[in-house]
Amino acid sequence: MRFLVGLALLAGAAGASADQASAAAGVLHRLLGRRADAFHFSLIAKQQGLDEFRVSASGGTIQVEGSSGAALTRGAYTYLKEACHCLVTWDGDQLALPAKLPDFPATTVVCPNVFRHYFNVCTFGYSTPFWDWRRWEREIDWMALHGINMPLAMTGQERVWENVLMKYGVSDLHCLDFFTGPAFLPWHWMGNLDGHGGPMPQDYVDRSADLQKRILGRERELGMTPVIPGFSGFVPKEFGEIYPRAKVLTASGWAGFPPTYQLDARDPMFAAIQKRFVEAYTKQYGSDHLYLCDLYNEMKPTVNPTRKLQDLSETSNAIYASLHAADSQAVWVMQGWLFHNDPGFWKEPETAAFLGGVPDDRMVLLDLAGDQAEIWRQSAAFRRKRYIWNLLHGFGGATPLFGDLELVAQRPIAAVTDSRRGGFAGMGLTMEGINENAAVYELMCDTMWRDTPVDPVAWMRAYLASRYGTTEAVAAPTADGIRTSFYTKNEGGDGTPHYQSRPGAKVVPGPSTRKAEFRALVEQMLALPEEVHKQPLFRRDLIDVAKRYSAEVIDDRILESIAAAKKHEPEEAAIQKRFDDLMLDLDALLDTAPQYRLSNWISDARHAAGNGEVMENGARLQVTVWGGKELFDYAAKEWSGLVGDFYRVRWDRFFDALGHDLFNEDGFRSASAEWELQWCNRTSLPRIPKVDPIEQVRKILAETK
Repeated sequence: MRFLVGLALLAGAAGASADQASAAAGVLHRLLGRRADAFHFSLIAKQQGLDEFRVSASGGTIQVEGSSGAALTRGAYTYLKEACHCLVTWDGDQLALPAKLPDFPATTVVCPNVFRHYFNVCTFGYSTPFWDWRRWEREIDWMALHGINMPLAMTGQERVWENVLMKYGVSDLHCLDFFTGPAFLPWHWMGNLDGHGGPMPQDYVDRSADLQKRILGRERELGMTPVIPGFSGFVPKEFGEIYPRAKVLTASGWAGFPPTYQLDARDPMFAAIQKRFVEAYTKQYGSDHLYLCDLYNEMKPTVNPTRKLQDLSETSNAIYASLHAADSQAVWVMQGWLFHNDPGFWKEPETAAFLGGVPDDRMVLLDLAGDQAEIWRQSAAFRRKRYIWNLLHGFGGATPLFGDLELVAQRPIAAVTDSRRGGFAGMGLTMEGINENAAVYELMCDTMWRDTPVDPVAWMRAYLASRYGTTEAVAAPTADGIRTSFYTKNEGGDGTPHYQSRPGAKVVPGPSTRKAEFRALVEQMLALPEEVHKQPLFRRDLIDVAKRYSAEVIDDRILESIAAAKKHEPEEAAIQKRFDDLMLDLDALLDTAPQYRLSNWISDARHAAGNGEVMENGARLQVTVWGGKELFDYAAKEWSGLVGDFYRVRWDRFFDALGHDLFNEDGFRSASAEWELQWCNRTSLPRIPKVDPIEQVRKILAETK
């Protein structure tokens, strides 16, 4: 408990000098306007190092007490959710406050989690790379309302690296070539690749530095403790040429990309660079003493097989020692994904050797994907360290509906209450991309503030009623249908559409088996009252369910088109047109949701730096080809502009090629990959018709009977 209290005090230290009550009030005013004047905030002490809030309401005045800005905003959001049935989500808000704010009995909640973590490193590529301050401010408000207090803060580090690397003789030009394009920065930070999607525009570096100051300033005002980057050892190729005596290792390589270069942590230059980086970062942005260092992300450690365990222990000890020498309060934060990703290497002796090189009270591990494999249960060495149970759930920022609400409600709390939990220190969200499956993450944030599981059935009914601004009686059938079809352990996969796959003989879908199920759910949603139809969050859910139904029908139309092409049937053109028409109808439907527009992603990219062509090319690459030999379609999105202009055309090319007697699978796939690169070099987008989502869904149903 002493260590937990120490971390809790550390978490509160950053915002201690700021008026966190005023910062919390600012969140409410941005959310509610003048109605926020009814909320009165005041700070209280933590409960044995744990955050607490107390909320009550009488006569239209809401009193909120909390031990931090994040606790205060979570308390206010609890009132909004439970008393007013409001909701704030990635998809948008439902904030229909009653004319008279209802009374609310005095409620006290002590959070069982010291840390509530937020962000995966990959989120800074799949979601945030082109955000401006307005979008960041909105996300920080969302974090505060959901009680987050430990966000990753990775933006803006390129400015610091420019300053540090130039002191070691690396030129401006080589720095910009070393950095990737903005959409690929997370994998550059983790040492997986250099230069891809670049060169980095200098004005993007400058803009990001200004953004990071505002991001960190707001997070600290709210009592959050941001996790900032440390030096993990990755250096430009030129570094080894400038310092030939430095022990620069060639990393094992990642996903088909050329190997990167890593300075051995035991080399004396490592500690010197760490010190310069931490000092330069602190001068630029300040420090909260939590440093993220990941050096083996999906790569084999470069170790001597005959002294592997010693190499691992010495390496981790050297990294920690360099952090401690640069900042005596430093705590090393590390993602635990490596242990899950490569269990063949990271057996217990290797894990124990690496983690044993760091004092237990100076490391926090992110159990990055507790929904898939809880590393703390598998490794005694892991649970001796302080660790955070995280829900990863979503990969690549992909957009299908899927999840397991029962798991989210129960598994994290089972970890808290397990007698073997060891150094359990909190819960978090580590999705690779946001704007997907808001229900899953809303429940996870609720779970962070509980010590007993909710009933997923009752929770989903209340959630959807709030989301649609209606009663639970009205919402219950749809809530049950969505939960059963998409949010149970028996759902049977994440529902990624086959039409997003690069065409070929081995990726042909089977006949649809769930078309009737999804169609019935769409029809049920359309049967809800007209006042529900007007709710933006209902429309978003209708789009999500309808796109899954459409994907099932598209599977059948792909099969029909393939059969017609192979047999040279006279109806081949008409059959292929049926595929095209549905893809274009789906494209128009998706365009009615701003989060589902390729045009917005590209526009944001072009406005994030002066070199619009480079920025757009990187944005297009990431959501399609990605790069390397293995990652194409990894970050596939159900977005307008992709469905109609990329996936549809790619399949049309396949159908046309399949109709030729001399069709060659390898030749087609090579030509298809070349066409994809050509598409990424475009700078124009198709015109998409403007439609009403309700009417467009009805049209799709009518044309797919």
